[in-house]
Amino acid sequence: MSIVRSAGLLAALACAHAAQAATYRVDTTSADVGVSGCDDATASDCSLAGAIAKANASNGVIDTIHFQIPTSDPGCHATQGWCVIAGSGDLIVNEALTIDGFTQPGASANTIAANAGGLDAVHKIQVNPALRFTAPGTVRGLVLNGRGNNQVYPLLYANPNLTTDEFRVEGNAFGEALDGGPQMVTWALVVQSRSPVRVGGLQPAARNLFCKAGAALVNHTNSGKLKVYGNLFGVNADGNTMTGCGPAEAIDGNWP
Repeated sequence: MSIVRSAGLLAALACAHAAQAATYRVDTTSADVGVSGCDDATASDCSLAGAIAKANASNGVIDTIHFQIPTSDPGCHATQGWCVIAGSGDLIVNEALTIDGFTQPGASANTIAANAGGLDAVHKIQVNPALRFTAPGTVRGLVLNGRGNNQVYPLLYANPNLTTDEFRVEGNAFGEALDGGPQMVTWALVVQSRSPVRVGGLQPAARNLFCKAGAALVNHTNSGKLKVYGNLFGVNADGNTMTGCGPAEAIDGNWP
């Protein structure tokens, strides 16, 4: 009986000390990684860089980043409601993480099916620094501008580990600019991974827009690990016009 009780106590203690997934709510467009309090009760204390730093400090869980930036923030448009996350270089994500731009008030995912034409997604968050993931996760609902690394690429997934966990890219607009600033990226999405990657999806909300890109996908993953569904390449969100769009080519190859 004492052995059973001890085993139960150990199991309870293990559960009590197990890491818990967290949700961090970005509430400022600041580029300062030190703005990382991320306390829902405190205003302007959670930058995207700060939230990523907190997520990188966790282990064994999939944290989530939501957005709740007031339009009074200096990086936001007071009436149109979009916000631009400042910064330069790359924001590096080393632990499993979901970043969901559709959580910003006023944003909404696409509802138009791939066989019906264009996209009606409403984006409210523009990210200027590039996002560089080295662990599986999901990037959803963002305008990935790439201005922070000279418009070279706004999103890179470089995971040398063989895992079954999927990296997902859903509902984003690559190379666009909500603020009317510089647009067009050399490469929209660079994949250097042996793990599964899904770009877009069978549901309307997962479809991405690749218009402002010289190359939409630069794939250095092993054959069969990259799945691409339902996206728009080389045309605007209306699904018809090509004004201002790049060729949005796909470049394929193997990463040793």
